[in-house]
Amino acid sequence: MITSELANQIIAWRRYFHQYPELSLHENATTEKIREILRSHQIAPRPAGNTGLCADITGTKAANGKTILLRADIDALGMDEQSDTPYRSLNPGAAHACGHDGHTAALLGAARLLSENRNTFAGTVRLVFQPAEEICKGAKQIIAAGELENVDRVLGIHFMPSIHCGKIATPAGPAMAGCDFFSIRVQGKGGHISTPQLAADPLQPAAQILIGLNTIAARRFSPLEEILVAVGKFSGGTQYNIIPSEAILEGTIRYYDKENRSRAMQAIREVAENTAASWGCTAYVIFEEFTPPTINTSEAAALGQTTAATIVGVDNVISEPMKMLAGDDFAFYLEHVPGLYAKIGSADPNRPETQHPLHHPAFDIDERALTIAAEFYVRYALDYLNE
Repeated sequence: MITSELANQIIAWRRYFHQYPELSLHENATTEKIREILRSHQIAPRPAGNTGLCADITGTKAANGKTILLRADIDALGMDEQSDTPYRSLNPGAAHACGHDGHTAALLGAARLLSENRNTFAGTVRLVFQPAEEICKGAKQIIAAGELENVDRVLGIHFMPSIHCGKIATPAGPAMAGCDFFSIRVQGKGGHISTPQLAADPLQPAAQILIGLNTIAARRFSPLEEILVAVGKFSGGTQYNIIPSEAILEGTIRYYDKENRSRAMQAIREVAENTAASWGCTAYVIFEEFTPPTINTSEAAALGQTTAATIVGVDNVISEPMKMLAGDDFAFYLEHVPGLYAKIGSADPNRPETQHPLHHPAFDIDERALTIAAEFYVRYALDYLNE
């Protein structure tokens, strides 16, 4: 279905995007490159959200009112890449360590194939090149732009270094966790390091809050419950001999059950406020919902398993649940339209660099997965539209 020429083109596109990563809501050059490629294949893109692009490809096979949306996320992470590949990032402080460069390239390959074969399907394929997935703001922008209107099915993919290349996971039910952000500002009283009795050092309670937060999942929930509370940022102070006036912690809650989410939020607030008070400080806690859980509908997953079998063989289709505590704002699409979030294996057991976890500074993929992803986009769309 995909020629060697197109496969090589998809790889070239992926390497280009990998070299020039851009952060969430700043994907201007990325968007311009996508627009250029789409237009070269007789596809008319339109802006959506701050830096997103959408386009429709309508089949000519027969009259059909169905529309399927295919989504690829386009943003990079705010980190430096640490690899020796010839296509490593040339933009300091930005890296495609989550595979979005590959998602974008695969969808571009699918777009070209669909455009060249409009006579093979009925209905409409809507392409969505979504910004800002890493900060969970892009899907909301696409939806606000009206791009889910009259859409009957949605499909998103993600490369997975925990799955060998040549396998596709399309289980029904939960695929990715809900994700909340929280920040805790511990307000104290600054002073000289030599006179701590005249200050209220916020670093001390902040350190104890960090330890206390790490016990919430282990001690306030059953070991069988799927809940995570973790801190990824701790900051405070400007100089070694100054007691600062405040310290800040930033972290996340990951969950599948909304009741557990509420319990975790209450526990975070109790730990922060009570610990800070015991040191004569005050804690201010703020929560922000980033994304709900990503839940595949059974009908969409069943079609995904059938489609995947035609590409990689039935023995390489994973249909049992593969829950992760990572999140994806593709969940917002699934709250409106039935659909599937498929995981494409991207690990080569003989190449350790393809087995690094998502967000690792040396993350890479087995590029054979690009062709599999592009073909899955196309075949799933055709299978749905031509049902």
